[in-house]
Amino acid sequence: MTYQARSITTLYQCAFIVFMALLTSTAVLAAPSNDEWQHERREWNLALPESGQVAVNNVWGDVRVRTHLKDEVYVLANIQHHQQDPRTMDLVINNESNHELGLTAHFTDNQKTNNPADWAPRRIDLTVFVPASQALSITTTKGLAEVRGLSAPLSVRTQTGNVLLRIKNTLDLYSDYGDVQVFFLNTQWQKASRVETKASDIEVIIPKGGNTEVGIETHGQITTDFSINIQRDESESYKTASASIGKDGSKLSIKSDRGAVRLLSSVVPDASAQ
Repeated sequence: MTYQARSITTLYQCAFIVFMALLTSTAVLAAPSNDEWQHERREWNLALPESGQVAVNNVWGDVRVRTHLKDEVYVLANIQHHQQDPRTMDLVINNESNHELGLTAHFTDNQKTNNPADWAPRRIDLTVFVPASQALSITTTKGLAEVRGLSAPLSVRTQTGNVLLRIKNTLDLYSDYGDVQVFFLNTQWQKASRVETKASDIEVIIPKGGNTEVGIETHGQITTDFSINIQRDESESYKTASASIGKDGSKLSIKSDRGAVRLLSSVVPDASAQ
């Protein structure tokens, strides 16, 4: 059966703007407010790989990505740890291959020191600046993965960290339990994109005038601003849906085992010039 699209509301737009403002502000470390905790800041300026991607891996906190006009990778680390914790933060840089620059945040000697429970809030939050055309992959555990303005292919993997993206090209994303919001700034992109979660919600926003062929699979609720064809498996409460937005569109697969899926339209036209 065919369901007519639901019109987007001003409330959705306001909520999105507030959400973006909160999550894209300067990282604030979640430190206890006492004198036993130290906050540090470290910086790196690194050469771009000759080809291939920049791969950022951070199991200790957030990863935020911004674009800049320099032909380099700039990394800013905000670090939090207990004063008595002898571990120091380091960024493992793997640039042995011309096809990838690997960046992994960690605390040194992690297995060789005591680990009192009150040291648990230690964390590292990374902000990474790359050219807009630089291919990128991000891996986090509990931390936020947030990218703005990238025009190159992007890969994201996270367990429970939320994902917030404003991008212009192909996306390959998987999250176990972190909620996902993706704003495609272009009406089309190079290759098929995938957004998948195990049990968390997905929101995908397509710009006005977008050309996209969308497939959706979920046990959860589907909400959309577009005309969509939904097929149901009543025995398993499983739904598959398809929507043709525009014509000759880029392929987009959205799948969540138990999360809700929202496929929305932005009132903003193609933002490829941003």
